[in-house]
Order: sequence, then C-alpha cells, then structure tokens
Amino acid sequence: MRRAPKPPRAVLWGNLAWHPAVKAWLEFAEDAAEPETIEVVRDDKRSAMYRLVGAGSGGESIIVQRAPAARAALARTWHRHILAHLPGGTWRYCGCRREAVGYAWLFFEEAAGEQARE
Repeated sequence: MRRAPKPPRAVLWGNLAWHPAVKAWLEFAEDAAEPETIEVVRDDKRSAMYRLVGAGSGGESIIVQRAPAARAALARTWHRHILAHLPGGTWRYCGCRREAVGYAWLFFEEAAGEQARE
C-alpha cells in the first residue's frame, strides 16, 4: 500500500528565478521553463527536495533533490540502473548536476498524478 504524500512545508510563487533549485534546473535543462510554483517537500542542512510545478518541457512537475555528492551518486545509480527497469515507476531520472561545494542536484520528471514523498 502506498503511503499518502505529506503536504508541502511551504509553497513559493511569483518570480522564482532566484531560488537555488530553479537556478540549478535552468542551468541543467536549457530549454526548461521557470516553474509556476515551488513546493518545498524537505529543506534542511544536509538535503532538500522541491517540486517545481510546471517546469518540465511538457508542463509536468520536476522533482529536484539536493544531497551530498556521495549520496547523490548512489541515488543516481539506483534510479538509472535499477528503478528505471521496474514497472510502475513514478519518477523518470533526468540527470544530475554537481556543485563545487560537495553537493549535487538530482532531477526527476514526475509522472502525472504522483506526488513526491520524503
């Protein structure tokens, strides 16, 4: 049984180009749109997860995770080589962008009707 997603901790709207998750996404996907809103799923010192509503090429939401580089590498491998081959996946791995400070951003296209979970 699937666990119901938690509501976002915050929802941001307006000019969102200042937000680090949006900056990372727009640098990664050059033809991407700025999101309509950002839903903050998790945001703490070590990691963060955001839903960029409407930022995908087809208007879908993009899930953006910021994590320490080693953990991001493990998650990237997990999503690319294991989850991608299982039926019923809810997120499609889009890619990864490393930061200079030992962190990385992971990008996922969210399947219609699915919500990010912590």
